[in-house]
Amino acid sequence: MSVTLRTISPLPAYSITIKQPYFMYSTVIRMGLHYSRTQSGWKIGDDTSTYDSRICEIPTWILDATDQLALNTFFNDETIGRGNNFQLELGTASGFFPFGADKGDSTNFICSLVQFDRKGAQLNPYLHHLNALKIAYVSGPSSAYTPAAAESEGTLQIGTVTTLRPVQTFPQALQEQSIIREVSRGGVVSSVDCGTTGDYNETALDLEVRPGNCAALITYLLSARGGDITVVTPSNTWLFGLPNDYMGTYTTKLLSPELKIVHDNYNLFKMQIKLWMKSNDTLH
Repeated sequence: MSVTLRTISPLPAYSITIKQPYFMYSTVIRMGLHYSRTQSGWKIGDDTSTYDSRICEIPTWILDATDQLALNTFFNDETIGRGNNFQLELGTASGFFPFGADKGDSTNFICSLVQFDRKGAQLNPYLHHLNALKIAYVSGPSSAYTPAAAESEGTLQIGTVTTLRPVQTFPQALQEQSIIREVSRGGVVSSVDCGTTGDYNETALDLEVRPGNCAALITYLLSARGGDITVVTPSNTWLFGLPNDYMGTYTTKLLSPELKIVHDNYNLFKMQIKLWMKSNDTLH
């Protein structure tokens, strides 16, 4: 499959059509959230979606010599793509989701180049050229896009997305006591205990999702933002470790303003979500 890069101005438009990237590229979504940790947990401020951004990070875009020369010309010429917004045009059902499964793989986007590193000719594949690009989302898609329907992959639930595949590795749980401790020069430990209500539980879970669930999860998280997120886990998930149960229902909040979605393989996306446990609803 191929992609077309086309200038927006000046007219007449200049365009190139080259081979599209295949897998292992990422969509990085950064929300306008900011965090402050208090004795009662995290407080989250939200500058609203007006200040959200999306960037497609392509660490390995491999092109033959003809396509490489075309790409060089497009982004090196100030009258074409250097320093100017451009249109990225995808083929129908191209399989390339530069700005997330919720935005689609079958339409056009207005973009801006953030980074263009050329790493020269490669032995494998022979005499092909390696590029690393970062492309920022400006607007799009140019026509309505309906994501694939959410698929039944399992019983893990995050918010309104109820059919997620169980995690394939244990979550990275972290528990901290809200005790301020200092050790004197003589080895004496002094402490101030802020109480168990200030104890802190967070986790990071690595998800594997198909396009429909990926789109649904992105849409939900961008809607929930800094609000409460209900997570329901199947048996032996250990979302927040002991003593918070091997399964259960938790009220959480998103602990990072950034979502990184990696298109790992055909119809498979990987993403990590960091959560703070506001309450364990199973124990209450």
